[in-house]
Amino acid sequence: MKIEALENVLLTFDRVQHTLIKLLENICAEYLNN
Repeated sequence: MKIEALENVLLTFDRVQHTLIKLLENICAEYLNN
């Protein structure tokens, strides 16, 4: 049970990290375009 919870946390963190990177890339792209 504890291991499953830990895996869920890691998966969520991975998704959040991916989203943040995408957001950063978009911000950088817009900044460079302007």
